[in-house]
Amino acid sequence: MINNFFYRNKLKNINYGITFFNIGILFLFSAPAIGLLFLFTAIIISFLFKGANPKKDNLNIFFYVTITLMLFSCLFTNFTNTSLNLDKSFFQTTNPFYSLFNWIPLFFCYWGFKPYLKTHLQRRFCSISIICSTIPLLVSGLGQYFFKWYGPFELFNGLIIWYQRGHPSGALTSVFNNPNYAGCIFATVLPFFIISISKRNSKLENIFSSVLSLSVILSIIFTQSRNAFLSLIMGLFLIVPNKIRWIFAASVPFFMLISTVFLKISKLMYLYQFRPELIINDPRLFIWSKSLKYISEKPFLGWGGHGFSSIWNNSIRYIPLNLENVQYYGHAHNLPLEIAIKYGIFTSIVLFGVIFYIIFKSFKIIFEKNFKKDKYSNDVLILEKAWLISSIVIVFSNFLDILYYDVRLSCLLWIFIAGLRNISSENHKSKEVPKIIS
Repeated sequence: MINNFFYRNKLKNINYGITFFNIGILFLFSAPAIGLLFLFTAIIISFLFKGANPKKDNLNIFFYVTITLMLFSCLFTNFTNTSLNLDKSFFQTTNPFYSLFNWIPLFFCYWGFKPYLKTHLQRRFCSISIICSTIPLLVSGLGQYFFKWYGPFELFNGLIIWYQRGHPSGALTSVFNNPNYAGCIFATVLPFFIISISKRNSKLENIFSSVLSLSVILSIIFTQSRNAFLSLIMGLFLIVPNKIRWIFAASVPFFMLISTVFLKISKLMYLYQFRPELIINDPRLFIWSKSLKYISEKPFLGWGGHGFSSIWNNSIRYIPLNLENVQYYGHAHNLPLEIAIKYGIFTSIVLFGVIFYIIFKSFKIIFEKNFKKDKYSNDVLILEKAWLISSIVIVFSNFLDILYYDVRLSCLLWIFIAGLRNISSENHKSKEVPKIIS
């Protein structure tokens, strides 16, 4: 009886954590300070009541290895002072340990989020929270684009800031300071909006879901972000039915050709930038080549937490050029390359190897379930497919740009990876969906 009491009390507290977790997601995009407070509370509950137990998953050994390598890289560089042969201002203006806050706390978020995403029902609640969290972004973004709602708007003495800054090209930025972040969020969550259109819904519900889905697609286009546009194409390609997937793929080049001819003078002229000659001369190619050079110079432990921007922006002072003509860069525009620069090739391989393994295994399991539809609910398959596609989109986005350093996007990424890990580990093989105790 005593054991049963403690067991029920543990489950009750875990359910409080689920509530805090979903409230945190509701506020994550529009009020990240409030959202993170709820998510942090949920993580504490998860660890205190042993909902989160990293020891149970053998795959976590790779996260332990990653943490060890990152710490050792920063400590080794700090003690030996061998990261760069530049003047001391480099070390005074860039603390390599700061970069660890983008990773180690998020690994704990991943472990803490997993208990709240174990079942199909829990992931469905989470997907609904994500949809609701996105709606304020749609309102602010479309209001900015059509009605010129420019910010920044502040609340609670700057605790909540909606930037909505006027972009020179007229691009939609929504609550973000940069259209690329808004585009990444919209492209990532789009699969959940699309699957909300269901045969079981009423006609009115499907009209509402269709309008929201179209609003997300338009918002992606209005951000004028090439990265977001490519993510949109990828997401739509993966989520459309198999019968029309290749028709959709074949129509994309035709659409691009039409846009090149007819949209050259419109607000959507950013599509014109997909011309081959512009892609060949894209600054990313130069940045990536420099990144590979930096990696080759320190391949094993990297530059001790110093990223591309630290090295490039502190070394150009030695270039005998007019600094007005020298471009400053913020990062490597590719997350695996950035990690390899900071902490070494092996660290990057281990971390992204784990992420790719989780995605691949989840894909395999969902693909196998698709052949056994009689054993699995169609709603389960559709949601797991959307979860997988959203995970692929947000990871892909960080291969052409680095959007991870916005805490909203990094939290969202690890929420998806945590959910995929539950799918890939098949801890929910039973057709019975565990009930959430009220």
